Parts: sequence; C-alpha cells; structure tokens
Amino acid sequence: GLLARYTDMAGPMRGLFSQDGRVFCVGGDTLYELQGDDTADTLGSVAIDDQPVSMASNGHGGHQLLIISAGFGYIFDLVSGAFGIITDASFPANAVMCDFLDGYFLVLQASTSSFFLSALFDGTTWDATDVGQVSSSSDTLQAIRVLQRNVWLLGSARSEVWVNTGATFPFQPIPGSLIEYGLAAIWSVAEADGSICFLGQNEAGGRMVLQNQGYGFKRISTHAVERELGTWLDLPN
Repeated sequence: GLLARYTDMAGPMRGLFSQDGRVFCVGGDTLYELQGDDTADTLGSVAIDDQPVSMASNGHGGHQLLIISAGFGYIFDLVSGAFGIITDASFPANAVMCDFLDGYFLVLQASTSSFFLSALFDGTTWDATDVGQVSSSSDTLQAIRVLQRNVWLLGSARSEVWVNTGATFPFQPIPGSLIEYGLAAIWSVAEADGSICFLGQNEAGGRMVLQNQGYGFKRISTHAVERELGTWLDLPN
C-alpha cells in the first residue's frame, strides 16, 4: 500500500523543486519546505490560479529560489529564509515559466515571443532591455527549458534553440535550429535520459509525443496513441 505523508498542506499541489537535499513545493497559495520527519515548514504565500507553478534556483552563486505563480515572481533566499514578491518594475508582467543558466534566471512572458533575463545571480533585479525576442517564426512561445546549456524555446507551432554566445544580450539562436514542431500542451514538457520530451504538434495540428534528437525531434508515440490524441477536443495545459 501507500503511506500518506505531508497531509497538513494546502492543495492542490502545483509544483515541486529539489536541490542539495532540500525539497520545496507549492500547495494552493503556499510555499513549503518539506522536512524528513513528514512535516512541512510554511515559507510564504503566492498568488494562485489553476496553473502549475514554475521554480528555478541560481545555486550557490545567488542562493535564491525563484517561484513563478499566477503571473508573478517571488524570491526565497535559501540562506536567510527571506521571502517576497519581486517588486522591480522591469520584471515581466504575466510571467509564466522560468529556468536558470550561466548565472541568469530566464523568465518567459505569457502570450508573447519574449523571454527576460535577471541580473547575474540576482532574481530581484531586472532590466527592461535584457529581453530575448524570437523573430524566426510568428507563433507565441509556450515554454522555456534549459538542457545541456542550451535554451529550448518551444512555440505553439515551431521551436528553436538558443545558446550563450557572450554577446551584449548573451543568448542568441543557433543557426539552423528552427524546428517545425511546437507544443500542444504547455506543461507536458519533461526531461528523460538527457533529452526533452513533450506532447507536440505541427502547423497542420497533428499531435504526437516528441523527443529531441540533437537540434531536432523524433516521434516516440505510436499511431494508436496519436489517433487517440486527435480525438481530444481540449488538451490540459
């Protein structure tokens, strides 16, 4: 059977993050740290909607945990325990997803083709000019994911891969990395065996489960699964 643990938290569970033996989760509108004795410390409150949260850490260089929830950003200091909403006016409105690479938090802005960078190792400080803009396709970005020091930008119909080139705005698209597949469900992106997998679709709307192979994608779903996916009128985000 199964053993119930951490039963005194708010729900639903909207996100989980672990690093260096510490585990954090957001249940309902509350950020918790899970302890080994089946207790959960309450760390603070976040805005709530019907979507998952996104979390990332800037490691020992910044000792910060970034939480994106209901369009807002929050920072928990992993050393001092301080917690609060990001008040910098240059933090993107309607933030939806985050990740971390090379000292920067990367935050995707909903319903646009833009992502924003924090200051180096400081998620409380943002500059309105530190914005990456996808221009090789016209669809909106749906998800951002860092894998093996590459930034995967997944759109609704196409995707591309960016890398840190050391330019004034450090991240630039890798030439030839535009991929003719996008996301059919925003929160379907997962990592497995050092690769990215997700529920994808092409411009014609055909749905399939995809896994990256280099800077492209290979189909890993069966025809039977794809026929079933094609019957779904509404896909979960």
